[in-house]
Amino acid sequence: TLNTLKYATCTSLIQDNDILNTLKTIIKDNNISDYGIFKYLMLNHNFINNISIFLDEKDIHNEIDENIYDDVYSIVIKRDNPMLFRNTINSKKDKILKDKFNLYKENIKNLLAFLKLFKGNLKDIKLEITEDEKYYYIIKKMIYDNYEIDSDYESTGIQKIMAIYNLIDDVTKGKIVFIDEMDANINGVYLKNLIEFINNINKGQLCFTTHNLYTMKYLSNYSNSIDFLGETGKLIAWKKNGNYKPFNLYPNGMIEDSPFNIDYIDFMKIFKQEGINNVTNNGSGDEK
Repeated sequence: TLNTLKYATCTSLIQDNDILNTLKTIIKDNNISDYGIFKYLMLNHNFINNISIFLDEKDIHNEIDENIYDDVYSIVIKRDNPMLFRNTINSKKDKILKDKFNLYKENIKNLLAFLKLFKGNLKDIKLEITEDEKYYYIIKKMIYDNYEIDSDYESTGIQKIMAIYNLIDDVTKGKIVFIDEMDANINGVYLKNLIEFINNINKGQLCFTTHNLYTMKYLSNYSNSIDFLGETGKLIAWKKNGNYKPFNLYPNGMIEDSPFNIDYIDFMKIFKQEGINNVTNNGSGDEK
């Protein structure tokens, strides 16, 4: 295990199915309770479960065996503990442990109230359920006045809001949340109000990436709120400095390690528009 730690963290090793199965065998064969070293491994595992991460589907390149989590819960933690309910609502089909279904239904009610803030004509969310021995598989139907549609046919904006609903909820419960490109497909005004809400409740921590200069405008009002990821991978923390604003400095290459060396002329060359000049006035009233 020590050798393996040269190439992976203890946290990631705990998630490995073979290691977990080995631990389960040791516990069973030796009649070990939930104390000792395994208790500390479980504390580490619980810490992992207090970090929520959102990536766009196209950026997810590995799959985690969800049975690992279920096995861990059955070893040392009571399954009726509501804190262990893993929010799994997304914009498509949900997979829910049967003994967590009541918590899921309550979460759907809250999701409906959340979505109505953005889409007032949404009337209800209907659940279409299939099942196996252990899980319910649920498709959400979005109900409007004259029609209903599957949630995965909603607009990309509504789907993104559905996807981050659980993450915002996690922040309100004190978790650490990472959202990649949180501003993508979300109206800037809505995003601003969400961030102000999270800042005012003073719970948990929200970390998100963005390429949007508009987002910087209101983040710059808060201390220690912006870090720039430089071209060399260096993180540059933004600190208030007089009247300087990051959304003015950044696009002009005035943030350390973040030069912008692309000009519109570079695009003209790529798209074979060398003969077209910028529209200017030559002083005679003619434009060229």
